[in-house]
Amino acid sequence: ATLMDAKAPIEDRKLALAGLVAQKNAKLPSKLALLLEQPIGVDAIRAYSAFDFKGAPKVLLSRYPKLSSEEKSVVIETLASRKPYARALVAAMGKGKVSKGDIPTYVARNLQAMLGQSFEKVYGKVQPVSADKDKLIAKYKDMVLASDISKADASKGRMIYQRSCGACHIMYGEGGKIGPELTGSNRSDLDYFLL
Repeated sequence: ATLMDAKAPIEDRKLALAGLVAQKNAKLPSKLALLLEQPIGVDAIRAYSAFDFKGAPKVLLSRYPKLSSEEKSVVIETLASRKPYARALVAAMGKGKVSKGDIPTYVARNLQAMLGQSFEKVYGKVQPVSADKDKLIAKYKDMVLASDISKADASKGRMIYQRSCGACHIMYGEGGKIGPELTGSNRSDLDYFLL
């Protein structure tokens, strides 16, 4: 009710949205389109990445031409978060509805890893990650996979995020604006996240 109440304070609405996303509330995806034209629109776009919602690409791509550059970036990142969404993004690129120039390199690399040749046919050759970055990604992947994630403590993870990642990345409205926003990123896919 708070999320859908246009008169409620925006911070309360953002907290309600974050809570519903965290709960993976099954009723949320069908409501997100109603929020896209409101001040919480960017957060609603990001929320789609938490769900495998068949209608998300159509909703987002139909609004794409009218969006601001920030909103377009968020749509691109959201559509690159899940394979079915990514396929719809590539189809839109193939039809000229989304420009190749709208796809940042880090997103292009993720889409290439996710979709392979079908992405490169539309986008072109994706520049590989430098050998140094490849080694760094492998190092962090090994570190994560060496630990028992089932024993992870989310509150400690939040503290590490605030200390290490939050200087550059925003998540749920907090942090710096140097790197990509992580709120709607596919944080459960280690390869996507590290890239």
